[in-house]
Amino acid sequence: MLRKTRCASIERAPLTPQTLALIPLYGQIKPTDESLAVTLPDGPALTSSTEDEAGEFDFAATLVVLSEAKQADLSARFRREADAYYVEAKRSMVSSIEAIPRWVYVIVAVLGWNEFVAVLRSPDYFTMLLLLGGAAYVIFRASFAIVFHD
Repeated sequence: MLRKTRCASIERAPLTPQTLALIPLYGQIKPTDESLAVTLPDGPALTSSTEDEAGEFDFAATLVVLSEAKQADLSARFRREADAYYVEAKRSMVSSIEAIPRWVYVIVAVLGWNEFVAVLRSPDYFTMLLLLGGAAYVIFRASFAIVFHD
């Protein structure tokens, strides 16, 4: 039976403030240097379809891409979807861990018996088996092998 192993690639990473800090950053068009801010020239107002009833064009309102309510909604939706993706990834990983049935080991031993005897009888294959076995022993004893345990 296979032991359950921890997978380092699917560990719960907390939602960092850096990730959620991008929402307010992209919520408004505003330069980092105030000297580069765009201002409309004084003079006669341009007529367009974006003017309100009084005939004034509110340039500052057009720089807001996401309102505060939309930003809060987007943050909540991001948290909800990130949690859902995490749970789905964890569930699919747990469901994919299965044990190999014992009868498969018996079938492999029966079908591979003649290959095992050929390795034992051939000096070339037997020498390679001894070298690989010795290397595996040294790696295991020197703790170079990656061992998964709970």
